[in-house]
Amino acid sequence: MRDWSDEWEAVIIASTRTSISCGLLSEKIAKLNKHFKRHDVVALEDHPEDIETINGVTMNHGSLVLVVVQKLARLNQYSKGLERTKYYHKWSEENLDDVVNWRFTN
Repeated sequence: MRDWSDEWEAVIIASTRTSISCGLLSEKIAKLNKHFKRHDVVALEDHPEDIETINGVTMNHGSLVLVVVQKLARLNQYSKGLERTKYYHKWSEENLDDVVNWRFTN
């Protein structure tokens, strides 16, 4: 994350090793984001045991632990575009806070 190159839209780290708990994964990613957010890079995690359901649709990959690393400004730009549509209308406040809202705070 420290040596990010703009030649990449995103980098996805995937693992079949699901022995890390979803809580520990979230904690580790939150620590990374606390540091790297000010450098315009963030990571989003997905754990098979942390089921995210929005309007009856499971949003998780399902079997892999995923970490997606990308530029914060670009991710937020696309999120703002989605806000102008109905994309987020069925999302709970908890889902929005977990996936979207935290990225727009300092």
